[in-house]
Amino acid sequence: MNSVDVFARSDIGLVRSNNEDAFLVIPPWRDQAISNGVCCFAVADGMGGHKYGEIAAKLAMDCLKTWLRKSSMIKGLSKLSTSLVEEIFGNANSAIWEFTQSHPETHGMGTTFTLALVKNDQLLLGHVGDSRAYLLRNSKLQQLTRDHSFAAEQVRLGFLTKEQAQTHPARNYLIRAMGVREFITPDSEIIDLQPGDTFILCSDGIYNQVPEEQIQRGLENTYLDEIPKLLIKDSIKAGGKDNATAVIFRFNEVPVSFPGQFSFSRFKACISEWWQGTKILSF
Repeated sequence: MNSVDVFARSDIGLVRSNNEDAFLVIPPWRDQAISNGVCCFAVADGMGGHKYGEIAAKLAMDCLKTWLRKSSMIKGLSKLSTSLVEEIFGNANSAIWEFTQSHPETHGMGTTFTLALVKNDQLLLGHVGDSRAYLLRNSKLQQLTRDHSFAAEQVRLGFLTKEQAQTHPARNYLIRAMGVREFITPDSEIIDLQPGDTFILCSDGIYNQVPEEQIQRGLENTYLDEIPKLLIKDSIKAGGKDNATAVIFRFNEVPVSFPGQFSFSRFKACISEWWQGTKILSF
């Protein structure tokens, strides 16, 4: 059994002409995870139109991959630090901002960015925008991230109810996004993991179309590898108005173990991934 099971899927939906969502999955048996002693899961939802949002989301994922490849400090850490989120998000924000400055036609381009780094028995969560991270623990589904949208802020201030926010004209207007300004302040949190913890990272194309109660039922009553497909199917059934992306991962054991480079356990994990036809692609 793998210490972590992970499955992901992204779909363009029925209305959009291109997919501005992106995701990155580096499970424990991948080379980068083994060399750094950390696994990684991330989702980004670009904005800007004319495929510029697609560029922003890809830049965020590319910066994350570059940071993981070049960062030598993670291997020696026994505990994760929120300063890692500040560094990763700062690098990605600068890359997107600098791109918009050198390409004026992309002004206003940006992306959401939700990231989970996992080492030993800790998960480090970083977040900007209105993509979401959920945790299912002890039959309770909890939203871990805070939506950085105008409508969500009005709910927090008591000016709107949750029901009013769902139909508010400015419900999709982001008050914080990657690359829109020169500097960014990400939210961050460290979570102590428990065996059986199940996480979802998703774009708003999932939760705007699929109620949380329905998401929880799927998590509790569906095989893990079927959940991303089920969520996207439900999103499309509800209209498919937006791109939809879901990354699902469950911890079978804690702390997370990383197989040896040439170990039989790693071979089994790779074969299982291939055999099930669920090989994770990082877009």
